Amino acid sequence: MNSNFSLRDGYDLALYGISDGTFYGIHIPAIICIATSFTCAVLAIMFSFRSKSYKTFFSRWSKKDRIVVYSAICDGLFNIAHFTDHMQILIARSHVYPRGLCEFYAFISAEFITAQILMVNIVAITAFVLVRWDKHINFGTKDCRILLWTFGAPFVGATIAGGLGKFGPTGSVCYFDGVKGKIARILFTTVPVVVTLAINTVFYVLTWLRIRQQTAIISKTLETMSATQKASFSSAKKG
Repeated sequence: MNSNFSLRDGYDLALYGISDGTFYGIHIPAIICIATSFTCAVLAIMFSFRSKSYKTFFSRWSKKDRIVVYSAICDGLFNIAHFTDHMQILIARSHVYPRGLCEFYAFISAEFITAQILMVNIVAITAFVLVRWDKHINFGTKDCRILLWTFGAPFVGATIAGGLGKFGPTGSVCYFDGVKGKIARILFTTVPVVVTLAINTVFYVLTWLRIRQQTAIISKTLETMSATQKASFSSAKKG
C-alpha cells in the first residue's frame, strides 16, 4: 500500500476479519445474537397484546406495559436493519453497496440505538419520581412527550448526521463512517451512553435508598403496633 495513501471514507478501510481469518467469527455470532434478540422482542410484543386489547393501549394499559412495548419495537426494528447489514456483508464478503443502502442501515441503527438509551433513562426517571414523591409523570396525550423524546430527538440527530455525510462503513458494519464519522460517533453514541449511565445510576441509587428508608419506617411501625397489641392482650388477661 502506498504510504501516501489517504483514507477518504469508510469504504477505504479493509473489511475486518478478512486478512486474519476472523471474518465469520465476527458476523455469524452477531447474526445469531441479533436473531435471538429479535425473537425475544417479537415474543414480548405478542405476550403484551395476548391478554390486552390494542384498542385500550393508551387508555387502560399501565405505563410500564406500554414502555415494554416501545422497548420491544425499538429492539425489533434495530435488529431487522442490523441483521440485513451483517447478512449482506457475510454473503458478499465486502462492504455494503450501494452507499445509500449502507447509510440507510446506519441511520436506522443510530435512530433505534439512541432511542433505547433514552427509553431506559425514562424508566429510571419514572421509577425515581414514583418512589420519591409518589407521583406519576405525565407522558402527554397518547404518550406524545415520551415518543417525541425517545424517537423524535434521535431522528433529528440522525438526519443531521446523515445530511453531513457521517454515515458509512465502520469496517465491520454500517454505522458512523470509520473515517469521516469518528467525532459524530462519539457525540451520538459514547457521550449519551456515559451520561445516561451516570444519570441512571444516580436515580437508581436514590430510588433504592428511598425504598430502604420506607421499608425501615414500615418495619418500625409494625413493631410498634405489635408491641401495642401485646400490651393490650396482657392488660386484658390481667383484667
